[in-house]
Amino acid sequence: TWGVKDFVSHGENGLMAPRRSPKMFAAEMSELLNEAEKRKQLSRAGRETAETYSMTEHLDRELRYLEEIDSASVSESSN
Repeated sequence: TWGVKDFVSHGENGLMAPRRSPKMFAAEMSELLNEAEKRKQLSRAGRETAETYSMTEHLDRELRYLEEIDSASVSESSN
């Protein structure tokens, strides 16, 4: 399955902070508020990254993943 980590590179096309870490999240947001050029660069790179992904590709990948799980489940139950 796809997740944010599959397409966001911290500092290149987005920013990431660990889950349940409001201090780190606040620090990242503060940096964006104070650095207009970084905001613009991340915005451009993020948009470019997003444009390379399609919903069809995502759904096809998810379907293949679910089919693999189903096949593995069937194989295990027949043993």
